[in-house]
Amino acid sequence: MDQQPISALKNVNGTILHLGAGECRELESYLETAAELIVLVEPDPQIAQTLRLRSHAEPRVKVIEAAVSDQEGEGELHHYSVTGLATLHPLKVLPEKWPGLRKVHSTGVQTNDMAQLLDQVVLASDKQHWLVIETPGEEQQVFQAIRRHEAYQPFDYITLILSNLTPEVEQARPMLLEMFEEAGYRLENITTKTDQMAYHAKADIQWKEYQELKAECDKLKILNTELTQQLVNSEEAGSQGRLAHLERKLDLLFSEQRNYIQLTTNALGQHLTRCAQQQRDEQALAYYLEHGQHQPGIQLSPALAMALLELRDAQRYDSVVIFGSGPMTELFARAILQDQGSQRRLVRAGQEDEAGPSGYAAPFQSDLSPSILSVEHQQTLCDQLEKKLAAQDLKIVVNIVNSPWTECRYQDQSALFYSSEQMIGQLNQWLRAEGRSLVIVGEALARVQHSRAAALPLLLQHLEAMPKELDVVLEHAPYSQESTLLKQWNTLLDARQQAWQLLEMPDALGWRIKG
Repeated sequence: MDQQPISALKNVNGTILHLGAGECRELESYLETAAELIVLVEPDPQIAQTLRLRSHAEPRVKVIEAAVSDQEGEGELHHYSVTGLATLHPLKVLPEKWPGLRKVHSTGVQTNDMAQLLDQVVLASDKQHWLVIETPGEEQQVFQAIRRHEAYQPFDYITLILSNLTPEVEQARPMLLEMFEEAGYRLENITTKTDQMAYHAKADIQWKEYQELKAECDKLKILNTELTQQLVNSEEAGSQGRLAHLERKLDLLFSEQRNYIQLTTNALGQHLTRCAQQQRDEQALAYYLEHGQHQPGIQLSPALAMALLELRDAQRYDSVVIFGSGPMTELFARAILQDQGSQRRLVRAGQEDEAGPSGYAAPFQSDLSPSILSVEHQQTLCDQLEKKLAAQDLKIVVNIVNSPWTECRYQDQSALFYSSEQMIGQLNQWLRAEGRSLVIVGEALARVQHSRAAALPLLLQHLEAMPKELDVVLEHAPYSQESTLLKQWNTLLDARQQAWQLLEMPDALGWRIKG
Protein backbone atom coordinates (compact mmCIF):
# COMPACT_ATOMS: atom_id res chain seq x y z
CA MET A 1 0.00 0.00 0.00
CA ASP A 2 2.11 2.87 -1.32
CA GLN A 3 -0.49 5.62 -0.87
CA GLN A 4 -2.63 6.21 2.20
CA PRO A 5 -6.01 7.92 2.44
CA ILE A 6 -5.38 11.61 3.03
CA SER A 7 -8.23 11.96 5.54
CA ALA A 8 -6.74 9.28 7.80
CA LEU A 9 -3.21 10.69 7.62
CA LYS A 10 -4.50 14.17 8.42
CA ASN A 11 -6.89 13.35 11.25
CA VAL A 12 -5.55 10.31 13.15
CA ASN A 13 -4.33 11.29 16.62
CA GLY A 14 -4.94 8.08 18.58
CA THR A 15 -3.85 4.58 17.55
CA ILE A 16 -2.81 3.10 14.19
CA LEU A 17 -3.17 -0.71 14.17
CA HIS A 18 -1.70 -2.46 11.09
CA LEU A 19 -2.55 -6.18 10.91
CA GLY A 20 -0.08 -8.08 8.70
CA ALA A 21 2.33 -5.16 8.52
CA GLY A 22 5.07 -7.04 6.63
CA GLU A 23 8.05 -4.79 6.01
CA CYS A 24 5.69 -1.82 6.60
CA ARG A 25 6.75 0.54 3.84
CA GLU A 26 4.13 2.88 5.28
CA LEU A 27 5.94 3.34 8.61
CA GLU A 28 7.39 6.74 7.68
CA SER A 29 3.89 7.95 6.74
CA TYR A 30 2.52 6.64 10.04
CA LEU A 31 5.25 8.48 11.97
CA GLU A 32 4.33 11.75 10.23
CA THR A 33 0.82 11.59 11.73
CA ALA A 34 -0.17 12.76 15.21
CA ALA A 35 -0.86 9.16 16.28
CA GLU A 36 0.05 8.45 19.92
CA LEU A 37 0.55 4.71 19.34
CA ILE A 38 1.49 2.73 16.20
CA VAL A 39 0.98 -1.04 16.58
CA LEU A 40 2.48 -3.30 13.89
CA VAL A 41 1.27 -6.91 13.98
CA GLU A 42 3.51 -9.25 11.96
CA PRO A 43 3.75 -13.08 12.32
CA ASP A 44 7.07 -13.72 10.53
CA PRO A 45 9.82 -13.76 13.23
CA GLN A 46 12.54 -12.36 10.96
CA ILE A 47 10.39 -9.52 9.60
CA ALA A 48 9.09 -8.72 13.10
CA GLN A 49 12.67 -8.44 14.36
CA THR A 50 13.53 -6.15 11.44
CA LEU A 51 10.58 -3.92 12.37
CA ARG A 52 11.82 -3.76 15.98
CA LEU A 53 15.29 -2.70 14.83
CA ARG A 54 13.84 -0.05 12.49
CA SER A 55 11.63 1.43 15.20
CA HIS A 56 13.78 0.98 18.34
CA ALA A 57 14.25 4.75 18.59
CA GLU A 58 10.53 5.46 18.17
CA PRO A 59 8.69 5.11 21.53
CA ARG A 60 5.32 5.36 19.76
CA VAL A 61 5.89 2.12 17.80
CA LYS A 62 4.97 -1.28 19.24
CA VAL A 63 5.62 -4.54 17.34
CA ILE A 64 3.50 -7.63 18.12
CA GLU A 65 4.87 -10.87 16.71
CA ALA A 66 1.68 -12.82 15.97
CA ALA A 67 -0.67 -13.85 13.19
CA VAL A 68 -4.33 -12.85 13.23
CA SER A 69 -6.42 -16.02 13.34
CA ASP A 70 -9.82 -17.17 14.57
CA GLN A 71 -8.28 -18.61 17.73
CA GLU A 72 -5.27 -18.25 20.01
CA GLY A 73 -2.44 -20.78 19.73
CA GLU A 74 -0.02 -21.75 16.99
CA GLY A 75 -0.35 -21.82 13.24
CA GLU A 76 1.61 -22.42 10.07
CA LEU A 77 2.58 -19.45 7.87
CA HIS A 78 2.99 -20.40 4.19
CA HIS A 79 5.59 -18.35 2.26
CA TYR A 80 5.54 -17.90 -1.54
CA SER A 81 8.25 -17.07 -4.05
CA VAL A 82 7.30 -13.39 -4.35
CA THR A 83 8.94 -11.39 -1.56
CA GLY A 84 6.61 -10.57 1.29
CA LEU A 85 3.78 -12.92 0.25
CA ALA A 86 2.69 -15.17 3.11
CA THR A 87 -0.62 -16.47 4.46
CA LEU A 88 -2.07 -18.86 7.04
CA HIS A 89 -4.24 -20.30 4.26
CA PRO A 90 -2.28 -22.20 1.54
CA LEU A 91 -3.52 -21.35 -1.95
CA LYS A 92 -5.46 -24.18 -3.59
CA VAL A 93 -5.11 -22.56 -7.02
CA LEU A 94 -2.18 -20.29 -7.88
CA PRO A 95 -3.15 -16.92 -9.48
CA GLU A 96 -2.81 -16.87 -13.28
CA LYS A 97 -1.26 -13.38 -13.09
CA TRP A 98 1.82 -14.91 -11.38
CA PRO A 99 2.68 -17.99 -13.48
CA GLY A 100 6.01 -18.41 -11.62
CA LEU A 101 4.48 -18.24 -8.16
CA ARG A 102 5.16 -21.26 -5.94
CA LYS A 103 5.22 -22.14 -2.28
CA VAL A 104 8.74 -21.86 -0.83
CA HIS A 105 8.47 -22.94 2.81
CA SER A 106 6.35 -22.81 5.95
CA THR A 107 7.04 -21.30 9.38
CA GLY A 108 5.43 -22.05 12.73
CA VAL A 109 4.00 -18.84 14.22
CA GLN A 110 2.05 -17.64 17.25
CA THR A 111 -1.62 -16.80 16.55
CA ASN A 112 -3.98 -14.37 18.31
CA ASP A 113 -7.63 -13.71 17.62
CA MET A 114 -8.78 -10.15 16.91
CA ALA A 115 -10.52 -9.73 20.28
CA GLN A 116 -7.23 -10.45 22.11
CA LEU A 117 -5.36 -7.95 19.95
CA LEU A 118 -7.95 -5.26 20.64
CA ASP A 119 -7.45 -5.86 24.38
CA GLN A 120 -3.77 -4.92 23.93
CA VAL A 121 -4.58 -1.62 22.17
CA VAL A 122 -5.74 1.63 23.78
CA LEU A 123 -8.68 3.14 21.85
CA ALA A 124 -9.61 6.33 23.70
CA SER A 125 -13.09 7.60 22.83
CA ASP A 126 -11.87 11.18 22.33
CA LYS A 127 -9.19 10.21 19.78
CA GLN A 128 -9.32 9.15 16.12
CA HIS A 129 -7.98 5.68 15.32
CA TRP A 130 -7.07 3.85 12.10
CA LEU A 131 -7.09 0.11 11.37
CA VAL A 132 -5.23 -1.39 8.38
CA ILE A 133 -6.26 -4.98 7.53
CA GLU A 134 -3.76 -6.98 5.45
CA THR A 135 -4.57 -10.53 6.62
CA PRO A 136 -5.39 -12.84 3.67
CA GLY A 137 -8.22 -15.18 4.68
CA GLU A 138 -8.86 -13.64 8.12
CA GLU A 139 -10.68 -10.47 7.03
CA GLN A 140 -14.13 -11.77 8.00
CA GLN A 141 -13.26 -12.60 11.61
CA VAL A 142 -11.56 -9.19 11.97
CA PHE A 143 -14.83 -7.45 10.98
CA GLN A 144 -16.83 -9.70 13.30
CA ALA A 145 -14.57 -8.75 16.22
CA ILE A 146 -15.03 -5.06 15.43
CA ARG A 147 -18.82 -5.45 15.48
CA ARG A 148 -18.67 -7.30 18.83
CA HIS A 149 -16.44 -4.63 20.40
CA GLU A 150 -17.91 -2.84 23.42
CA ALA A 151 -17.67 0.52 21.64
CA TYR A 152 -19.57 1.37 18.44
CA GLN A 153 -17.07 1.86 15.59
CA PRO A 154 -13.87 1.61 17.68
CA PHE A 155 -11.86 2.80 14.64
CA ASP A 156 -12.62 6.02 12.76
CA TYR A 157 -10.87 4.80 9.60
CA ILE A 158 -10.38 1.31 8.15
CA THR A 159 -8.23 0.30 5.18
CA LEU A 160 -8.88 -3.19 3.77
CA ILE A 161 -6.18 -4.57 1.45
CA LEU A 162 -7.14 -7.49 -0.80
CA SER A 163 -4.51 -9.28 -2.87
CA ASN A 164 -4.23 -12.45 -4.91
CA LEU A 165 -3.38 -14.27 -1.66
CA THR A 166 -6.90 -13.69 -0.34
CA PRO A 167 -8.64 -17.09 -0.78
CA GLU A 168 -11.15 -16.93 -3.66
CA VAL A 169 -10.65 -13.17 -3.71
CA GLU A 170 -13.19 -12.39 -6.45
CA GLN A 171 -15.95 -14.25 -4.58
CA ALA A 172 -14.92 -12.81 -1.19
CA ARG A 173 -14.68 -9.15 -2.29
CA PRO A 174 -18.47 -8.34 -2.42
CA MET A 175 -19.07 -10.01 0.97
CA LEU A 176 -16.19 -8.13 2.62
CA LEU A 177 -17.32 -4.78 1.21
CA GLU A 178 -20.82 -5.50 2.52
CA MET A 179 -19.29 -6.10 5.96
CA PHE A 180 -17.87 -2.56 5.79
CA GLU A 181 -21.42 -1.22 5.67
CA GLU A 182 -22.71 -3.66 8.31
CA ALA A 183 -19.98 -2.48 10.69
CA GLY A 184 -20.98 1.15 10.07
CA TYR A 185 -18.26 2.31 7.64
CA ARG A 186 -18.70 4.20 4.37
CA LEU A 187 -16.29 3.57 1.49
CA GLU A 188 -14.34 6.75 0.67
CA ASN A 189 -11.99 5.69 -2.13
CA ILE A 190 -10.05 2.85 -3.71
CA THR A 191 -6.38 2.64 -4.66
CA THR A 192 -5.05 -0.13 -6.90
CA LYS A 193 -1.78 -1.79 -7.79
CA THR A 194 -1.03 -4.72 -10.05
CA ASP A 195 -1.40 -7.31 -7.30
CA GLN A 196 -3.77 -5.69 -4.78
CA MET A 197 -6.62 -3.26 -4.17
CA ALA A 198 -6.93 -1.09 -1.05
CA TYR A 199 -10.39 0.00 0.10
CA HIS A 200 -10.38 3.07 2.38
CA ALA A 201 -13.47 3.62 4.56
CA LYS A 202 -14.56 6.11 7.21
CA ALA A 203 -16.93 5.62 10.14
CA ASP A 204 -20.46 6.71 9.33
CA ILE A 205 -21.69 8.92 12.20
CA GLN A 206 -25.35 8.41 11.35
CA TRP A 207 -24.89 4.63 11.59
CA LYS A 208 -24.09 5.00 15.29
CA GLU A 209 -27.17 7.17 15.77
CA TYR A 210 -29.24 4.57 13.95
CA GLN A 211 -27.94 1.77 16.19
CA GLU A 212 -28.80 3.76 19.32
CA LEU A 213 -32.31 4.49 18.01
CA LYS A 214 -32.77 0.83 17.08
CA ALA A 215 -31.73 -0.25 20.58
CA GLU A 216 -34.18 2.24 22.08
CA CYS A 217 -36.96 0.92 19.83
CA ASP A 218 -36.18 -2.64 20.93
CA LYS A 219 -36.53 -1.55 24.58
CA LEU A 220 -39.85 0.14 23.82
CA LYS A 221 -41.13 -2.97 22.10
CA ILE A 222 -40.31 -5.04 25.19
CA LEU A 223 -42.01 -2.48 27.41
CA ASN A 224 -44.98 -2.47 25.07
CA THR A 225 -45.29 -6.23 25.40
CA GLU A 226 -45.12 -6.05 29.19
CA LEU A 227 -47.76 -3.32 29.40
CA THR A 228 -50.03 -5.17 27.02
CA GLN A 229 -49.78 -8.24 29.21
CA GLN A 230 -50.58 -6.13 32.26
CA LEU A 231 -53.61 -4.77 30.41
CA VAL A 232 -54.83 -8.26 29.66
CA ASN A 233 -54.36 -9.24 33.29
CA SER A 234 -56.26 -6.14 34.41
CA GLU A 235 -59.17 -6.93 32.10
CA GLU A 236 -59.33 -10.43 33.50
CA ALA A 237 -59.35 -9.03 37.04
CA GLY A 238 -62.11 -6.55 36.14
CA SER A 239 -60.23 -3.57 37.52
CA GLN A 240 -61.63 -0.61 35.59
CA GLY A 241 -59.39 1.99 37.25
CA ARG A 242 -56.28 -0.04 36.54
CA LEU A 243 -57.47 -0.60 32.97
CA ALA A 244 -57.87 3.13 32.29
CA HIS A 245 -54.41 3.82 33.75
CA LEU A 246 -52.77 1.22 31.55
CA GLU A 247 -54.60 2.48 28.48
CA ARG A 248 -53.20 5.98 29.08
CA LYS A 249 -49.68 4.54 29.49
CA LEU A 250 -50.08 2.58 26.26
CA ASP A 251 -51.26 5.69 24.38
CA LEU A 252 -48.22 7.62 25.66
CA LEU A 253 -45.90 4.75 24.81
CA PHE A 254 -47.24 4.39 21.26
CA SER A 255 -46.81 8.13 20.70
CA GLU A 256 -43.16 8.02 21.83
CA GLN A 257 -42.54 4.86 19.87
CA ARG A 258 -43.88 6.40 16.65
CA ASN A 259 -41.41 9.28 17.04
CA TYR A 260 -38.48 6.92 17.57
CA ILE A 261 -39.50 4.75 14.62
CA GLN A 262 -39.78 7.84 12.40
CA LEU A 263 -36.30 9.03 13.44
CA THR A 264 -34.88 5.56 12.86
CA THR A 265 -36.51 5.28 9.45
CA ASN A 266 -35.17 8.68 8.39
CA ALA A 267 -31.63 7.84 9.53
CA LEU A 268 -31.72 4.47 7.78
CA GLY A 269 -33.09 6.01 4.59
CA GLN A 270 -30.35 8.65 4.50
CA HIS A 271 -27.72 5.99 5.15
CA LEU A 272 -28.95 3.74 2.32
CA THR A 273 -29.29 6.66 -0.11
CA ARG A 274 -25.73 7.80 0.59
CA CYS A 275 -24.34 4.27 0.19
CA ALA A 276 -26.21 3.79 -3.10
CA GLN A 277 -24.91 7.13 -4.41
CA GLN A 278 -21.36 6.23 -3.40
CA GLN A 279 -21.62 2.87 -5.15
CA ARG A 280 -23.03 4.52 -8.30
CA ASP A 281 -20.17 7.03 -8.41
CA GLU A 282 -17.55 4.31 -7.97
CA GLN A 283 -19.02 2.10 -10.66
CA ALA A 284 -19.37 5.00 -13.09
CA LEU A 285 -15.81 6.14 -12.48
CA ALA A 286 -14.44 2.61 -12.90
CA TYR A 287 -16.31 2.22 -16.21
CA TYR A 288 -15.03 5.57 -17.45
CA LEU A 289 -11.43 4.80 -16.59
CA GLU A 290 -10.98 1.09 -17.15
CA HIS A 291 -12.51 -0.17 -20.41
CA GLY A 292 -11.00 -3.55 -19.71
CA GLN A 293 -8.01 -2.25 -17.73
CA HIS A 294 -7.34 -1.83 -14.04
CA GLN A 295 -8.24 1.50 -12.52
CA PRO A 296 -5.06 3.63 -12.39
CA GLY A 297 -3.32 3.86 -9.04
CA ILE A 298 -4.84 7.20 -8.11
CA GLN A 299 -6.29 8.49 -4.92
CA LEU A 300 -9.37 10.53 -5.71
CA SER A 301 -12.82 10.82 -4.24
CA PRO A 302 -15.01 8.86 -6.70
CA ALA A 303 -17.80 11.44 -6.35
CA LEU A 304 -15.45 14.37 -7.10
CA ALA A 305 -13.79 12.52 -9.99
CA MET A 306 -17.16 11.74 -11.61
CA ALA A 307 -18.38 15.31 -11.08
CA LEU A 308 -15.30 16.71 -12.83
CA LEU A 309 -15.57 14.25 -15.72
CA GLU A 310 -19.23 15.16 -16.19
CA LEU A 311 -18.30 18.86 -16.03
CA ARG A 312 -15.64 18.29 -18.69
CA ASP A 313 -18.09 16.46 -20.96
CA ALA A 314 -20.58 19.31 -20.63
CA GLN A 315 -18.10 22.20 -21.09
CA ARG A 316 -15.67 20.64 -23.64
CA TYR A 317 -12.75 22.67 -22.29
CA ASP A 318 -10.15 24.00 -24.72
CA SER A 319 -7.47 23.73 -22.04
CA VAL A 320 -6.99 22.24 -18.59
CA VAL A 321 -4.37 23.54 -16.12
CA ILE A 322 -3.71 21.40 -13.02
CA PHE A 323 -1.58 22.63 -10.12
CA GLY A 324 -0.06 19.98 -7.83
CA SER A 325 -2.28 16.95 -8.51
CA GLY A 326 -0.73 14.04 -10.38
CA PRO A 327 -3.82 11.82 -9.89
CA MET A 328 -6.08 14.49 -11.41
CA THR A 329 -3.69 14.85 -14.35
CA GLU A 330 -3.83 11.11 -14.94
CA LEU A 331 -7.63 11.12 -14.74
CA PHE A 332 -8.07 13.89 -17.32
CA ALA A 333 -5.38 12.52 -19.65
CA ARG A 334 -7.11 9.15 -19.79
CA ALA A 335 -10.50 10.80 -20.37
CA ILE A 336 -9.14 13.02 -23.17
CA LEU A 337 -7.49 10.14 -25.00
CA GLN A 338 -10.72 8.15 -24.91
CA ASP A 339 -12.51 10.74 -27.04
CA GLN A 340 -9.49 12.28 -28.77
CA GLY A 341 -11.23 12.20 -32.11
CA SER A 342 -13.84 14.76 -31.02
CA GLN A 343 -11.83 17.03 -28.69
CA ARG A 344 -11.48 20.73 -29.46
CA ARG A 345 -8.02 22.20 -30.05
CA LEU A 346 -6.47 25.50 -29.05
CA VAL A 347 -5.58 28.04 -31.72
CA ARG A 348 -2.71 30.50 -31.36
CA ALA A 349 -4.12 34.02 -30.93
CA GLY A 350 -4.17 35.79 -34.31
CA GLN A 351 -3.82 32.55 -36.35
CA GLU A 352 -7.50 31.74 -36.92
CA ASP A 353 -7.05 32.27 -40.67
CA GLU A 354 -4.29 29.66 -40.75
CA ALA A 355 -6.58 27.10 -39.18
CA GLY A 356 -8.45 26.55 -42.42
CA PRO A 357 -11.98 25.20 -42.79
CA SER A 358 -11.58 22.83 -39.88
CA GLY A 359 -11.42 25.77 -37.46
CA TYR A 360 -8.26 24.79 -35.58
CA ALA A 361 -4.50 24.49 -36.05
CA ALA A 362 -2.27 21.93 -34.30
CA PRO A 363 0.29 23.46 -31.91
CA PHE A 364 4.05 23.23 -32.38
CA GLN A 365 5.98 20.68 -30.30
CA SER A 366 7.76 23.45 -28.41
CA ASP A 367 4.51 24.99 -27.17
CA LEU A 368 2.04 23.85 -24.54
CA SER A 369 0.12 20.64 -24.88
CA PRO A 370 -3.22 21.32 -26.59
CA SER A 371 -5.03 19.57 -23.76
CA ILE A 372 -3.46 19.56 -20.26
CA LEU A 373 -0.80 21.63 -18.52
CA SER A 374 0.29 19.94 -15.26
CA VAL A 375 2.32 22.07 -12.83
CA GLU A 376 4.40 20.53 -9.99
CA HIS A 377 6.64 22.34 -7.51
CA GLN A 378 9.52 19.83 -7.51
CA GLN A 379 11.46 18.30 -10.38
CA THR A 380 11.26 14.86 -8.78
CA LEU A 381 7.46 15.07 -8.84
CA CYS A 382 7.59 16.07 -12.51
CA ASP A 383 9.83 13.10 -13.30
CA GLN A 384 7.60 10.68 -11.40
CA LEU A 385 4.47 11.95 -13.12
CA GLU A 386 6.08 11.85 -16.55
CA LYS A 387 7.22 8.26 -16.00
CA LYS A 388 3.77 7.20 -14.83
CA LEU A 389 2.00 8.86 -17.76
CA ALA A 390 4.47 7.40 -20.25
CA ALA A 391 3.90 3.89 -18.89
CA GLN A 392 0.17 4.26 -19.68
CA ASP A 393 0.66 6.05 -23.05
CA LEU A 394 -0.90 9.22 -21.61
CA LYS A 395 2.07 11.59 -21.98
CA ILE A 396 1.02 12.74 -25.47
CA VAL A 397 -1.74 15.01 -24.13
CA VAL A 398 0.13 16.41 -21.10
CA ASN A 399 2.78 19.11 -20.82
CA ILE A 400 4.50 18.92 -17.40
CA VAL A 401 6.03 22.11 -15.95
CA ASN A 402 8.29 22.44 -12.91
CA SER A 403 7.27 25.62 -11.08
CA PRO A 404 8.69 25.92 -7.52
CA TRP A 405 6.66 27.50 -4.73
CA THR A 406 7.64 31.13 -4.19
CA GLU A 407 6.35 33.89 -1.95
CA CYS A 408 3.77 35.93 -3.87
CA ARG A 409 2.09 39.23 -3.02
CA TYR A 410 -1.65 39.69 -3.48
CA GLN A 411 -4.10 42.17 -1.95
CA ASP A 412 -1.43 43.42 0.49
CA GLN A 413 -0.84 39.86 1.67
CA SER A 414 1.89 37.30 1.04
CA ALA A 415 1.55 33.57 0.49
CA LEU A 416 3.25 30.67 -1.25
CA PHE A 417 2.15 29.69 -4.73
CA TYR A 418 3.62 28.33 -7.94
CA SER A 419 5.97 30.75 -9.70
CA SER A 420 3.78 30.60 -12.77
CA GLU A 421 3.95 34.07 -14.40
CA GLN A 422 6.06 32.85 -17.32
CA MET A 423 3.95 29.72 -17.73
CA ILE A 424 0.67 31.68 -17.73
CA GLY A 425 2.12 34.15 -20.19
CA GLN A 426 2.87 31.25 -22.53
CA LEU A 427 -0.65 29.90 -22.05
CA ASN A 428 -2.12 33.32 -22.94
CA GLN A 429 -0.72 32.92 -26.47
CA TRP A 430 -2.99 29.92 -27.04
CA LEU A 431 -6.23 31.00 -25.37
CA ARG A 432 -9.05 32.15 -27.60
CA ALA A 433 -11.44 34.79 -26.35
CA GLU A 434 -14.37 32.43 -26.95
CA GLY A 435 -12.62 29.44 -25.37
CA ARG A 436 -13.35 27.59 -22.14
CA SER A 437 -10.65 26.70 -19.61
CA LEU A 438 -10.51 24.68 -16.40
CA VAL A 439 -8.00 25.30 -13.61
CA ILE A 440 -7.70 22.72 -10.82
CA VAL A 441 -5.65 23.53 -7.71
CA GLY A 442 -4.62 20.32 -5.92
CA GLU A 443 -3.92 19.71 -2.25
CA ALA A 444 -0.12 19.91 -2.26
CA LEU A 445 0.05 23.33 -0.55
CA ALA A 446 -2.84 22.64 1.83
CA ARG A 447 -1.34 19.36 3.04
CA VAL A 448 1.63 21.24 4.48
CA GLN A 449 -0.61 23.79 6.24
CA HIS A 450 -0.44 26.53 3.58
CA SER A 451 -3.54 28.25 2.29
CA ARG A 452 -4.34 28.29 -1.43
CA ALA A 453 -5.99 31.70 -1.14
CA ALA A 454 -3.41 33.25 -3.51
CA ALA A 455 -4.41 31.03 -6.44
CA LEU A 456 -7.35 33.00 -7.85
CA PRO A 457 -5.94 36.53 -7.32
CA LEU A 458 -2.71 35.57 -9.11
CA LEU A 459 -4.53 33.82 -11.95
CA LEU A 460 -6.76 36.84 -12.56
CA GLN A 461 -3.75 39.15 -12.37
CA HIS A 462 -1.72 37.32 -15.04
CA LEU A 463 -4.44 35.94 -17.33
CA GLU A 464 -4.81 39.12 -19.34
CA ALA A 465 -6.70 37.41 -22.18
CA MET A 466 -9.55 35.97 -20.14
CA PRO A 467 -11.28 33.02 -21.80
CA LYS A 468 -15.01 33.04 -22.40
CA GLU A 469 -15.45 30.89 -19.31
CA LEU A 470 -12.88 30.05 -16.65
CA ASP A 471 -13.77 27.29 -14.17
CA VAL A 472 -11.60 27.12 -11.04
CA VAL A 473 -11.79 24.10 -8.69
CA LEU A 474 -10.02 23.56 -5.35
CA GLU A 475 -9.65 19.87 -4.48
CA HIS A 476 -10.83 18.75 -1.03
CA ALA A 477 -11.52 22.31 0.11
CA PRO A 478 -11.59 24.08 2.39
CA TYR A 479 -8.86 22.97 4.79
CA SER A 480 -8.89 24.45 8.30
CA GLN A 481 -6.40 27.15 7.30
CA GLU A 482 -8.73 28.11 4.41
CA SER A 483 -11.85 28.86 6.45
CA THR A 484 -12.20 32.38 4.99
CA LEU A 485 -11.17 31.51 1.42
CA LEU A 486 -14.72 31.26 0.04
CA LYS A 487 -15.64 34.72 1.30
CA GLN A 488 -12.32 36.21 0.12
CA TRP A 489 -12.71 34.95 -3.45
CA ASN A 490 -16.37 35.95 -3.69
CA THR A 491 -15.47 39.45 -2.51
CA LEU A 492 -12.57 39.63 -4.99
CA LEU A 493 -14.78 38.68 -7.95
CA ASP A 494 -17.42 41.20 -6.92
CA ALA A 495 -14.78 43.93 -6.57
CA ARG A 496 -13.49 43.17 -10.09
CA GLN A 497 -17.10 43.24 -11.36
CA GLN A 498 -16.66 39.76 -12.79
CA ALA A 499 -19.74 37.71 -13.62
CA TRP A 500 -19.39 34.50 -11.65
CA GLN A 501 -21.26 31.63 -10.04
CA LEU A 502 -20.44 28.87 -7.57
CA LEU A 503 -20.20 25.31 -8.90
CA GLU A 504 -21.73 22.54 -6.82
CA MET A 505 -18.87 20.06 -6.37
CA PRO A 506 -18.63 17.17 -3.87
CA ASP A 507 -15.63 17.52 -1.56
CA ALA A 508 -14.38 20.63 -3.39
CA LEU A 509 -15.02 24.34 -4.01
CA GLY A 510 -15.67 25.56 -7.56
CA TRP A 511 -16.28 28.85 -9.38
CA ARG A 512 -17.27 29.67 -12.97
CA ILE A 513 -15.98 33.10 -14.06
CA LYS A 514 -17.25 34.74 -17.23
CA GLY A 515 -14.71 36.49 -19.45
